[in-house]
Formats: sequence, C-alpha cells, structure tokens
Amino acid sequence: SNLSSKDPNNIDNEYNCKDEDLIDKIRDTEFQTYELNVNRITSDSKNIDQIIADYQGRYLWELFQNADDSLGKKKNQEPNFIGTKGVGFKSVFEITNEPEIYSGKFNFKFSSIETQKKLQNILDKKGIKKQAPYSPSRIPHHIYPSKNKIIKKLFELKFSTIINLPFKNETAKNKIINFLENFDYKFLLFSQNIQSI
Repeated sequence: SNLSSKDPNNIDNEYNCKDEDLIDKIRDTEFQTYELNVNRITSDSKNIDQIIADYQGRYLWELFQNADDSLGKKKNQEPNFIGTKGVGFKSVFEITNEPEIYSGKFNFKFSSIETQKKLQNILDKKGIKKQAPYSPSRIPHHIYPSKNKIIKKLFELKFSTIINLPFKNETAKNKIINFLENFDYKFLLFSQNIQSI
C-alpha cells in the first residue's frame, strides 16, 4: 500500500519467494500483522476509506493514467510518469468491491468480502466482540483465469494484463456508462503514450 512500482527505489520482492508464492506470502504476512496488532484493522480501514473519499469520481482517470504510464515503461520513460504515489488505483473501490488483476503468473483480486471474513476470525480468536469492518481491501486473494470465460478469451487474444472491475451495484454501472458517454476526447492531448481509446 502506498508504494508504487513506478518508484525505482522499491525492493522488487522483499518476501524472498518464488513468483507463484508471492500472492499467498503477501496475504499471509498482512493477516499475521493484524493478529499482532488488532488496532490496525480499524486504522487501516479508515485510511483506505479516506483515500477513496479523496479520489471520489476519479476511478477512470486513474486507470487511464496507469495505462499511460504502463505504455511509457516500454518506451523507457519512467521519470516522466504521471502517477507516483501508487494510491490512485484504490479509487476503483467506488464502483467495485472486488477488483481483479490478471497478469502473467499474478492473478488476484482485492476482496472486501474475503478480507472481512479473515479479519473477523482474528477478532473472534482473540475474544474481541467487535464486527470487522467491511472496507475495501489492500490484501490480495488468488483467482484463476480459467474459471472466467471472458478473461480466458482475452488471454487467448494475447492481452498481457487484464483488469476486471465487477460492478458492485446498478448505481456503479450507471456511473461508468454516464462517464463514458460524456468522455472528453481532449484528454488524449495530455496523454504522453495513449494514442486511442
């Protein structure tokens, strides 16, 4: 959280494990931290809620920005990236409870539902009579592209990274439709790498 892959000073794999084990390792480490300090359950939840409030209505702009920066990576333009803090992606929680990312060996989702269940187990084990917050999660959970026909088809079409944002409700769906219907194509003038949408 709050670390960006765009920062050249980041440690690539501080977990010291194989790529295929990385998602589990991150997830397990996060839950171990919560077991050691249950107060972080509330503080992290409030922190993520605040980030989402700060980025209200920016989810598509943040995704366009990420796509633009990703294309820049191929052209070796890292110093010119638009985004740097690594928090903008969290804005998608305004429209989804379970954003999914499929990319090579790394296929995972950030699930509010699965995370809340695990956090509730931690609280119950410690005898804390409190409801775990249902909040956007920064903890990754495995998903399998073969179980989703559309994702499987996109990989067959040679897409290398796929982001799936299942709508959390009809209101979220209508927000996206409205945004795209009123999208200002002049945005492309400020893009360094995106040529078309």
